[in-house]
Amino acid sequence: MEKMPHKYKHIKAILLALSIFISLVIMAISTMGCNGVTNAEKYYNSGLAYYEKGDLDNAISDFNQAITINPDYADAYYNRGLAYYDKSDFDRAISDYDQAIQLNPDYALAYNNRGNTYFNKGDLDHAISDYSQAIEINPSDAVVYYNRAVAYKKGGDLVRAINDYDQAIQLNPDDAQAYFGRAVAYTNIGNLDSAISDYDQAIQLKPDYNKAYYNRGYLLAKIGETANAIADFNKVLELCGNDTTMCQNAQQSLQVLEEK
Repeated sequence: MEKMPHKYKHIKAILLALSIFISLVIMAISTMGCNGVTNAEKYYNSGLAYYEKGDLDNAISDFNQAITINPDYADAYYNRGLAYYDKSDFDRAISDYDQAIQLNPDYALAYNNRGNTYFNKGDLDHAISDYSQAIEINPSDAVVYYNRAVAYKKGGDLVRAINDYDQAIQLNPDDAQAYFGRAVAYTNIGNLDSAISDYDQAIQLKPDYNKAYYNRGYLLAKIGETANAIADFNKVLELCGNDTTMCQNAQQSLQVLEEK
C-alpha cells in the first residue's frame, strides 16, 4: 500500500505555500495601489499649485503624471482641461473634459467648462447642450444659467436669454454682470425701461461699472433724458482710464448732446 497520506501531506504543504505566496502578492499589489494613488494625488496637488500660480506648462506636466499613475483620475483630467483652456488649446481641453465626464457622468463643472470651450470655438449648439446638462445635474448653479444666457443671447434667442438671466439673478441677486447682460437683451427687444432699470441695479452693485454707465447714458439720451445722459457720460470719462475707445465714445456722445 502506497504512502498516500504522505502524498496528501505534500499537496497540503504545496497548497499552503501557494496560498501564502498569493496573499503576499495581493498585499504587494494592494500596497502598490495605495502608493500609486498617493503619488497621483501628490502630482495632482502640485499641478493645482502650479495652476494657481499661472504656470500652466508645469501644471499640465504634473497632471500628466497624476493621470499616468491613475488613469481614472477624473479631477486630473478636468483640471488639465482647465489649463489647456487657459492656453487656448481648446481641442485638448475638450478631450480632457470628455474623459472627465466619461469617468464621472455627473461632473457638472466639466459640462459647464466644456460648454465654455465650445462657446469660445463658436459652437453655440454644443455649448448650450453642455450648459443644459450641467443645469440638469445641478439646477442651483447661477453661473451656468448665466453662461447659457450669454450663449442664447449671442445666438439671437433673446427670450430664452432673458429667462436664464432671470434664473441667474434669482439664484445670485448680487451678480452685476447678470443685470448688465439682461439689460443688453432687453435693449435688443426694445424694452428700454427694463434695460435702464437693470443698468441701475448693475451700477448699484458695482459703482465703477463703466460699460453700464455708458449703455445707460445711451438709453437715457435716446428717451430724451439729456441731463442724466450727460451725467452718465461724464462718469464714463471719470472711470475710463486707459480704455481709449470708451473715453472717445463717451466724449463723442457728450459733444452730440451738448450741441443739441
